[in-house]
Amino acid sequence: MPPEIVNWHYDEVHACFRDGRAAMVCDWPGYYSAYRNSKIRDTFQVARMPAGPSGSQRAYSGSHTFALTRRGAARPAAVELLRFLTAREQQLLEARQGSVPTRPSVLAQIRSEAQSSEVERWSLLDHVIARDMLIPPRLSYYPEIEEILWRTVQSAMTGAIPINTALQTMEHRIAETHRHAA
Repeated sequence: MPPEIVNWHYDEVHACFRDGRAAMVCDWPGYYSAYRNSKIRDTFQVARMPAGPSGSQRAYSGSHTFALTRRGAARPAAVELLRFLTAREQQLLEARQGSVPTRPSVLAQIRSEAQSSEVERWSLLDHVIARDMLIPPRLSYYPEIEEILWRTVQSAMTGAIPINTALQTMEHRIAETHRHAA
């Protein structure tokens, strides 16, 4: 991987892997179609996350969601948009691109259409969803915590700060963020 990767966010890392310039990437299922339609289309496979020092395999997860405010829910156009975005047809379109559908009927249809390589991928996703998912806490200020984690881990990885300092910094700054939000 290129040395400048330490300053990148998700999209730059995704593009680097897609262009065949990185050996491995941790990515969302929704990026799968971009990989299938890239230079690496015939050379990559999906796999579980590598085990950490404890032997545990975890995948950071969550989802993009839709919601309406109370005021928005009173507007017919907002409700209509939400229904459109969560409709079976939309989930089927997204699932065909690689995303994991939430509707069981869509998942069943995608599985029935899957070629052998896709059957293996869906089985792996089942396993990861059932056993490996690490879901962030539901906090309105979690993006702030995520930024603290990202910046501090980045500093430790580049050698700018020692690992023990990084751990102490994260613990202190996250506790401070929590106190301010309470």
